[in-house]
Amino acid sequence: APDFPINVLGSVLSGYTAVQLRSVGGEEPLAYRMQLQQELRATDRGHSEFDICVSATTSSGEEVWRDVSTFTVTGQRRKPAEGSAAAAPGNRPEAEELRWVETASWQLGPQVGRQFGALNGDVNPIHMAAWCARLFGFRSNIAHGMLVLARAVVTAEALPTCGAGTKYPRAVQARFRRPMLLPAKLRCVTAAASPQAVQGGPPFAQALQLAVRDEGGRDCVTGCLQWGSATAARL
Repeated sequence: APDFPINVLGSVLSGYTAVQLRSVGGEEPLAYRMQLQQELRATDRGHSEFDICVSATTSSGEEVWRDVSTFTVTGQRRKPAEGSAAAAPGNRPEAEELRWVETASWQLGPQVGRQFGALNGDVNPIHMAAWCARLFGFRSNIAHGMLVLARAVVTAEALPTCGAGTKYPRAVQARFRRPMLLPAKLRCVTAAASPQAVQGGPPFAQALQLAVRDEGGRDCVTGCLQWGSATAARL
């Protein structure tokens, strides 16, 4: 819309946080509310960021889900913000030494952008075909960040040491760090970690750091999966 305050064409998904407070039935009616946080903030690289927040509530008003999608507006330069990189969702604690274990590897073909776009409605040209992506400066079409994050979360939840698939509340935080050009060979690695604070979320009992890396070992997606109530664990 002409009066929309953000330049959508210059925006890319750079971060995501979701908190699920309890199990939700497949037929359970929910009401959704979306809010655009119009205030732009500076990143450590001098770009601008904004958030879109979504919450889901039952007919009785109980909130069962909330998420925040963070978008970076690459065309608007600002004075870099001090400390913003460390505070971003999905960033790993600097002081914590992690023991990474490879848990999965995937070979993504050039068609996965079209397949996932048909599923979720995100038909951004940069995902659809190589020739479309080249018009926007990419050498090839790129994988959807949410597709890769979902694969990483499913992989982590299947680990015997992870209880995130059955215990509530649970949360996932992620940072999308670099485009994944298709076709792509990716590795998913995980490491046990200390729980982190999640904005708007309860204190968690357990956590698992995760990362998706390209063939060169560079982080494409980093994040943290957390589950269980720290308050209940202390009782």
